[in-house]
Amino acid sequence: MSTDPNAERRAWLKGGDRADPHNLGILKSPGGPDSFVVQIYGDHRRGLRMQTRSHAYRIMRYHGYTGVTRVALGILCAPLYVVEAIVPTLDGPRDIVTWFTHRPRGGAEDDVLEAMRVSRPSLVVSTGDLVQDGRRGVHWADFVKSHRELRSRVPYFAAPGNHERIETEVGRGNWDAAVGTPPQPDRYWQSVDLPDSLARFVFVDANVLTNVEGIYPDSVAEALSQEQLAWLDRTLRPAFRFRFIVMHHTLVPAGHHTTDWDPPASAARRERLLQLCRDRGVTAIFTGHEHLYQRVFLRDVNGGGVWHITTGGGGSPLHGVSEERREKVLSIPLIEGLSFDPESIKWKTTYHYCQLVLPRAAGKAATLTAVEVDGSHTKLLDRIVLDTPETSRPPKVSR
Repeated sequence: MSTDPNAERRAWLKGGDRADPHNLGILKSPGGPDSFVVQIYGDHRRGLRMQTRSHAYRIMRYHGYTGVTRVALGILCAPLYVVEAIVPTLDGPRDIVTWFTHRPRGGAEDDVLEAMRVSRPSLVVSTGDLVQDGRRGVHWADFVKSHRELRSRVPYFAAPGNHERIETEVGRGNWDAAVGTPPQPDRYWQSVDLPDSLARFVFVDANVLTNVEGIYPDSVAEALSQEQLAWLDRTLRPAFRFRFIVMHHTLVPAGHHTTDWDPPASAARRERLLQLCRDRGVTAIFTGHEHLYQRVFLRDVNGGGVWHITTGGGGSPLHGVSEERREKVLSIPLIEGLSFDPESIKWKTTYHYCQLVLPRAAGKAATLTAVEVDGSHTKLLDRIVLDTPETSRPPKVSR
């Protein structure tokens, strides 16, 4: 990891909001004459490619079975699970070596990166999970190597995921060396601005907000969370045409990670974050964590709203989720004044990346294109205008 990410970052940026110590600055790149193009992807970590799309996996995880029945099903399904979920994803001798070296090899990560190289964005953004285990320097060395060409020609910024393990001193040190030191020590939230007040990208550390499995002591998680949320309130106030939040954990799960915000303290933080998105005119929230693509519009009673887009198909094992579990997402409470727009929902379990186009002309909305990656082939997965969708169409949920 010989490249200095802090020097790279300084080369791409110029002075920004001096009143905000978490603001990294303004991108020097003016973008194209008509628009500014941003690529967004997430969950690119390399690792053993167990596919949770396995039918046996779904049966074993089904919560309707309890006690002896669940144990018996687990025993019966285990051999099928090995055949159905693990064997098809093995990469020959390389994955066998992985068990002993703890150095994971690639799945579809290289395919997604290669597809992203074809276009020429002015900015690349990651929703997190860059590596399998942030405490292992060798994993970061692989990340730096695989992303060297991309990061040499395009500004690159990321929100920390749970696999980066920044709750540990080793994880933070590795992140700082590979991605860049945060503007404020041990505060992994920051913002980056586009020229001419076109857009502000706000990178959130969702690890402290969710505090899944108590990775931080409760008092530490609460103090850091309140500090971060207060900063979010301030940094979302200035006048930008577009405001985007980038974070790892989903505020609207797709059916796999459904309990991250369940603890009362975490639920209160989620509610506050949604309030800020509603009140401060956030255009879209970009998340990862769920290894698939999903988008839904959260409609505001005042006639606006915010898009929630999950882009977690950067190469890691995909999450297959039943339609029943997806539909239950619509029953998860939001906050007063926000509701799910069922007509706007689309999802697909597939490898992909997203391309965001921000027009320079006043009055025009941003557009998002999702590109599906299948080996060396790509095709259109989705295209939406990041504006308030019409409600005159008959109800339809697309998949």
